[in-house]
Amino acid sequence: MSTKFCGIVMLDRNWILKVLLLVLLSSTFTSKTYSQTFFGVDYISPYPQSKYNSVETNIIIRFKQPLPTSFDAKRVFYINTGTQKLPYHVIEQSDRYRLLLKTDQKLPIASIITVQIKEEIELEGGIKVAPFQFTFITNSKEKIEGFVNEDWLKPKKAIPSETRKTESGTSSGTGIAISNEINNQVPFNMYTSIADTDAFFLLTSMYSPRNNDRNVIVNAQGKYIYDMRVPYLANNFCMQPDSTFSYTLLSNNIEDYCFILMDKTLKVVDTLQAGNGYLTDLHEITKDPQTGNYFILADRILDVDMTQLVKDGKPDAKLMDIVIQELDQNHNVLFEWKAFDHLPISDVVGVDLTATGTIDYIHSNSISLDSDTTLLLSSRHFCEVTRIDRRTGQIIWRLGPNASSNSFTFTNDFGFTYQHHAQRLANGNILLFDNGNFRPGARYSRAVEYQLDEVNMRATKVWEYRHSPDVMAYFMGSVQRLSNGNTVIGWGSDNPNLTEVDSSNHVIFEGSFPDNVMSYRVYKHKIGSLLRPHQPVFEMPENYVSCKLNDPNFTNKLIYTIQPYVDPTISEDYQLFNLTGTKLNLTLLDTSNHFYSYHKRDLSYRYVKIAQKDSLICAGKGLFTINMADNCENSTYLWNTGERSNEIIYQTKDNLNKVYVKTSNGLQNQTDTLYLTVSPIDPFDIIGDPYLTKPYLVLTYSIPYYKGFGYNWKSINGNIIGGFESNAVQVQWSNKTHSFLQATITDNYGCERKSSMDTIFYSQSANGMEELANATGIKVYPSPFKDQLNIQSEKEYTYKLRNLNGQEIIAISSGTFGIKTINTQDLANGIYIVDIECNGNQYHIKLVKE
Repeated sequence: MSTKFCGIVMLDRNWILKVLLLVLLSSTFTSKTYSQTFFGVDYISPYPQSKYNSVETNIIIRFKQPLPTSFDAKRVFYINTGTQKLPYHVIEQSDRYRLLLKTDQKLPIASIITVQIKEEIELEGGIKVAPFQFTFITNSKEKIEGFVNEDWLKPKKAIPSETRKTESGTSSGTGIAISNEINNQVPFNMYTSIADTDAFFLLTSMYSPRNNDRNVIVNAQGKYIYDMRVPYLANNFCMQPDSTFSYTLLSNNIEDYCFILMDKTLKVVDTLQAGNGYLTDLHEITKDPQTGNYFILADRILDVDMTQLVKDGKPDAKLMDIVIQELDQNHNVLFEWKAFDHLPISDVVGVDLTATGTIDYIHSNSISLDSDTTLLLSSRHFCEVTRIDRRTGQIIWRLGPNASSNSFTFTNDFGFTYQHHAQRLANGNILLFDNGNFRPGARYSRAVEYQLDEVNMRATKVWEYRHSPDVMAYFMGSVQRLSNGNTVIGWGSDNPNLTEVDSSNHVIFEGSFPDNVMSYRVYKHKIGSLLRPHQPVFEMPENYVSCKLNDPNFTNKLIYTIQPYVDPTISEDYQLFNLTGTKLNLTLLDTSNHFYSYHKRDLSYRYVKIAQKDSLICAGKGLFTINMADNCENSTYLWNTGERSNEIIYQTKDNLNKVYVKTSNGLQNQTDTLYLTVSPIDPFDIIGDPYLTKPYLVLTYSIPYYKGFGYNWKSINGNIIGGFESNAVQVQWSNKTHSFLQATITDNYGCERKSSMDTIFYSQSANGMEELANATGIKVYPSPFKDQLNIQSEKEYTYKLRNLNGQEIIAISSGTFGIKTINTQDLANGIYIVDIECNGNQYHIKLVKE
């Protein structure tokens, strides 16, 4: 298997020769333009001689000059399989440079399709296109397969509907930690150094595990102005160049992925999916302000014999490819570009091309309209930004430290790795979010701007922003340059979620969701004039307090003042009817379009109630103190536990606990209920080898699996190269002596439990025994051992015995002069580690029991 890190490839000599031959043949073909091959033609799709094309594909030909108005395509063009002529029709569209053909039936699978131009075509302007033909091959399956990352689609268990807003804190006398909130709206904390009443931030709040994401708009104070809960999952809520809006709607069926298109008032007006039988990719949709057409990313899975492309490749591999499409207002595909037709897959970074299962080899994540005629494509797993001519489909240049045919020299910077959201600025520079997954040395993410000299092909870093302390976003992220020179950075998978800095890198705004909530991208826009007309306007009563629930004055204020603004038929999420202490804080919502207004008044009565709020207990079962907040005299109590005091000690159990009390204060009888939700996550260990036998070793580590829970891994001096948000990961360690791995499990309520492991790199010389003997005179024998193990020393030392999973078999013990014999009869056969500390130094000996 080959190994690769940011452009460094290690292969055997014969394989290098084979790959060079393949690359040479490929580059010879792809370097030709259509004009060189077919005079008068700028672009053809599907790409001539390409394979794996959808049976639903249309045929696109773009000419150098417009077709004559009287042109009859059916008289000139023929489509066949070699043995069968295929009927087709012309798709009507306004651009006479372009011709769209579509067969009346799906193309046959695994077939060579030939498109023939049998007569000369004279274009306007006098250019004559001679008869020619081209071929392409259809996919071996009628239905294009898709790949869904299941970690993003795990349903999140619903929080009990009886829950209310809760306060953070610790139950008195019990030591049980309570989380911040069980509440259906996600808190958002904002720091700001200036007042900006017209600034609004657009985010998609994405939970981990994912369920019921929200598209939100917050103002400069972090207050929600707009909050739209989507049916399942969402991505990339954004404003298009014409001030309309869009977002990606996902589901547990990738065939249902689509883009939701909204007008300037955030009203849904259309949906859009990838064309030609391909699958909608979740990452990008961008609107061309000149034509109104949309550029999107689409996906397809290719059945590829990888033995022909990489050493040790699988003959039945599945390769996930990216497709760029331009779609008009009628959803016709006007332009299509497939990465597999143009880029060598050997340029990947951090992807095992010999793996089984689906190989996400390129993972493109953004398209930017570079000019009227060009596109910028960001491909994460290539560490590359590619400039493409959208008239011809030809690659103009490739920018990135890992591109095999990188067009540029980085003059003062290593470059970027696993980047997102690449774009051209008005000054001609390239701005992008550099995740930095494969950055040499310290790992951190940043926003970075490069000045490109496209004559001498040099890339110079002219600006960057690195957060303090460092932020490491392993995936997702965005960057936006504002008209005043400020830059808005979305930190993707890490916190904070957004930072805005000025041209001197001073922080202007910084905002965060809770740790388990992230946003794919973040945008800032001056859209107060769009939003304010849709916010509800209303009057609220002044404060009123009563000890009697049936006080007619208080009741009338509730019925006649609040009721018109609260629709009891809508979901609790959109009602925001929050009871905090003894005050009823009402935040009103216009339910037709999800806009909020933040005028508030307090209506309260002295209610004999439980002092604690519904709470999430992340530390597990224990004792919980519950008492009454008694604001009225002469109250009596009866708890469902049978106790009658105003305070009880309650023993919690797993999951949902319901505690209620019946009270009477002489004015009315009442019942109040408290819900305590207890996390079911048990303490756990990381399973895997903590002892590294050589530098840059790749090992697998795992933790317990809970269905629907979220998983997060962090490493110091190691790089997580597989698994990411699953319960098992692959880690490539560095050459450092000590390294660290941490795993976090997050349950459906947002509770976290963590475990960590230290890894140790030790010498391989005689399994460490020779190094120990030379340094200390201590000898460990026999090797291998059976029923006993001996340690011979003339010095004082301590020792312990571990298995390969790091679990202690014999705890730390002291040794002294002479021979220490350890009884190992009860140990299972296998590999063990003896840790010895002597004179302040540690030694690790690897032994086998037979």
